[in-house]
Amino acid sequence: MRRRLLLVSTSTTRGGAEKILYALATNLNREKFEIAGFVSLKSLGVYGELLQKENVLVESLQIDRTGFFSVAAHLQRIIKEKRPDVVLAFMYQAAQLCRLVKLISSISFKLISSHRVNPRARSLSTLLADRILKAQDDLTVAECAASASFLVDRQGYSANKVQVIHNGIDARHSAGEKFALRRELDIPVDSFLIGTAGRLHKQKNHAALIDAIEILRDRNNFRCVIFGEGPERKALESQIEKLGLKSRVLLAGEKENAASFFPAMDVFVLPSLWEGFPSVILEAMAAKIPVIASKVDGIPEIIKDGRNGFLVPAGNAEALAGKIAELSEFPEDFSHTLLENAHETVVKRFPLSKMIAAYEKILLET
Repeated sequence: MRRRLLLVSTSTTRGGAEKILYALATNLNREKFEIAGFVSLKSLGVYGELLQKENVLVESLQIDRTGFFSVAAHLQRIIKEKRPDVVLAFMYQAAQLCRLVKLISSISFKLISSHRVNPRARSLSTLLADRILKAQDDLTVAECAASASFLVDRQGYSANKVQVIHNGIDARHSAGEKFALRRELDIPVDSFLIGTAGRLHKQKNHAALIDAIEILRDRNNFRCVIFGEGPERKALESQIEKLGLKSRVLLAGEKENAASFFPAMDVFVLPSLWEGFPSVILEAMAAKIPVIASKVDGIPEIIKDGRNGFLVPAGNAEALAGKIAELSEFPEDFSHTLLENAHETVVKRFPLSKMIAAYEKILLET
């Protein structure tokens, strides 16, 4: 008999956690699992709309309009109606709501929760709520060992109820032609292009990347492109204007598949202040683009400094600028070895098939 699953996510926008849950919803073995539905606490985003096109029943609870407790009541009704064997909850709000429903209702279901980002950056009040409700999980999935350690050591989780499942991606990619992509972005074809992709949020710390470009402004061929949208756009626009970098830094907005533009880049940078296990790094490595990233949380579980990428201290624009400048001068044979190591890391350690198999195992056994 197939296990009946209900997938619950805080949102279905174009983000890393949402992309992983979409991959699960579309790749789980349908002979073993039945998707009873997909619930988004917020308005439907791109992945919710894609699932609807694939005949998955998707519901949006509009939490921003109706409030936490109204959404909890609505979610309780959905779970009662769908009668899932397992509820898989992705991201913090979705996890806490599902835990609350399980606590206050008489409905019997297994709950697997996953925060999808290291919780160390959360407020004391949210960490307290997490401590109170964590016992409702039958299993908690951490996307990296760093997050698992925080949950066990700082949040009091039972080690035998926390499992690490690293994100995985399909390493096959259709590489676009470098100069054609640059012309599409209106970026000089002979420039050294630094790029990144991610929500324009303080977590991603795009401001440090812009400061690094300011430090490197005497290198006239350096350009930077930032893909994504979010609440920090105006602040970043103001920073770019103030530093006189409008001809150097492009805020390219959200693209349907930002990774398709990675071949246009000479280096990919992820300057985040905190992370979980960012799939965007895997995508850049799969495309054989050198990566520089902050040494935080799950990132060192992907990047081994100097072997398949480079690590810099979070929030240190000077260190970031120095590493970008250094990378721009690396000899070709070293760069080739680095990129082959990066690609091999993704193919052997973090393939999509490995992640799907790990989730299938816990969904069957929990």
